[in-house]
Amino acid sequence: MFRLFFSFQGRLNRARYWLGELIRWVALVGLVALSTMATGASWQAAAFDDLPLPLQIFWMTTGALWIYAGLALQAKRWHDRDKSGFWILVNLVPYVGGLIAFIECGCRRGTTGSNRFGPDPRDGNGASAAPARAPATLSVRTGTI
Repeated sequence: MFRLFFSFQGRLNRARYWLGELIRWVALVGLVALSTMATGASWQAAAFDDLPLPLQIFWMTTGALWIYAGLALQAKRWHDRDKSGFWILVNLVPYVGGLIAFIECGCRRGTTGSNRFGPDPRDGNGASAAPARAPATLSVRTGTI
């Protein structure tokens, strides 16, 4: 479970991606509910500055971990599509970036068979298995001009 949320290595199929997103969102809603019950305030009326300092620190840490886990899930999903994890940055494009990421990561099937990021997660080799690294080689092309 730790590798699912905190590793940027390997590939992730759609089912595991959506399961990971569901777990992230359920955990967030549960933590918000516990936090509002602990402070006795409505989640709509509570301002971050009104929370006690330990709770502010808790929420900053939780928020950072929540975002990191989402980035790790999405990077592995991009890997399954045989694209670099840097495609996460498409989310920053106003209006269409999130839609592109949703379609590519949430709806489209990953690359069939192994790709440069590892084995196909549908083959039962593990959804987030790290790819086998080939030794680096240098090839030089020669030709005529």
